[in-house]
Amino acid sequence: MTEGKALLLQAKVTDKDLDTFESKLLNLCQQYFLDPLKSDLLIPSRLKDIIKKYEEKQSLSKFEEVYIHEYMLRSLSGFLPDFQKKIRHKVELERVAEEKIRQEKLRLEAIEKQKLLESDPVYIAKQKEKALLKKYDINEYLSGASPTELSEILNKLENETRLSQDEAVWLNTIGKKFFTAKVRHKFHRLEANYYLQEYAKNTKNIWNAINASSQLRKCKESVEAEEFLEKISTNGIKDKKLLSA
Repeated sequence: MTEGKALLLQAKVTDKDLDTFESKLLNLCQQYFLDPLKSDLLIPSRLKDIIKKYEEKQSLSKFEEVYIHEYMLRSLSGFLPDFQKKIRHKVELERVAEEKIRQEKLRLEAIEKQKLLESDPVYIAKQKEKALLKKYDINEYLSGASPTELSEILNKLENETRLSQDEAVWLNTIGKKFFTAKVRHKFHRLEANYYLQEYAKNTKNIWNAINASSQLRKCKESVEAEEFLEKISTNGIKDKKLLSA
């Protein structure tokens, strides 16, 4: 083992560390390859004698050192592949376990982050706005930073509130690209409801009935419009415009 010592010493390994290494190496060989239960089959008598001398801390001859050194190398050459495979497997298991822990940590952090986000008033308002844009078939990317007018209009439509005249004008001009079929339907439905209510308050004002009918047709409720008009008596109406309407 002198040559082995020399090579290791070149790597700045102390004599004490080297002796410890050799001792552990020999013990490994004994444990995995020089099992006393199999010694008659695996260990030549010469090697048994050398091991015995080593265990009794007797000095080994040059020949004995070389002999046991070569034997250990042969033994280790058979042992190392399986040992390396076992180590790699262990490392992989540890890596997988660490990755699972990391992923779980990220998952919990994401959940916590989402909880904080969902409690943010700004986030809540933004999500509500996105939901309304989707409901009324308005392209989210087309709207970009949604105009204040659009947000107010959609909220009114959602709350069954009639739009103001200015809002109606905006939808038909500047905000025309947001006047989708669904927005248009809801707008005219609310207008129809308004005129129906106004007519109910004053049945003498036939123009409210006519406007209600017109708005019902615009929101594709022609049947309802016809049924409504059938209930209105035209007796006593002399205004030709009203009669033609």
